[in-house]
Amino acid sequence: MDSLRRVGGMLVGMLKVAAPSYGAKKGGLTMSKRILVGLLIGMMVVAVPAMAVPESGETVSIEITVTCAPSVSVWIGDNTYAFGNLTADTLSVAATSIAVDNNSLGLTEKYALRASNARNDGAHATPTDWTLAAIRGGDTYTLCAKFNGVRPASFNTDADSAFDLINDNQNCSGTLFAGDQDGYDVVSANAPEHLWFEIGTPNSVTDTNQHTIFVTIVALGM
Repeated sequence: MDSLRRVGGMLVGMLKVAAPSYGAKKGGLTMSKRILVGLLIGMMVVAVPAMAVPESGETVSIEITVTCAPSVSVWIGDNTYAFGNLTADTLSVAATSIAVDNNSLGLTEKYALRASNARNDGAHATPTDWTLAAIRGGDTYTLCAKFNGVRPASFNTDADSAFDLINDNQNCSGTLFAGDQDGYDVVSANAPEHLWFEIGTPNSVTDTNQHTIFVTIVALGM
């Protein structure tokens, strides 16, 4: 608006310089004045659309936008668990659970789970890793996971893959890895859930070294 006033002032000054006070007839405008006045009006008309025009009418509306985007985050109460010494070809449910908590700042989440092959930690002459599979075999083990409030009874069956961990991520759902908790649609304000494991040792082993398994929990948005 200040710029428009300055331009107008300049044009008025030009009007004074461009022509005398009177035209051919008393009180009339000279041709030069008419041209300059026309330029001034044209510039004002062009400038008007650039100005904000308030909405008016019987009803008006206001558009408001906002974004809420907390980052995904997960917390676990302990990052180790030891099954200890087990015999071959046996199933064992962990004695304690791992607490898993959505500690994001307000994002509703689900989790994805995966597990590794069991790495041989020793220096045996022929160290052998155990392969993770759905059915136990020679140097082949199973590992299952379940979200449950209390320690479950054995939940591994060869015919049921709802709790079987594999090497790739699997998204928790209302059925996959679900007990009375499910690792799915988890609200950050809720109490931590409890993740239980059941291991199935190989039917036979090549060596007796300790083996280490890595279970990964991935927090995901819904």
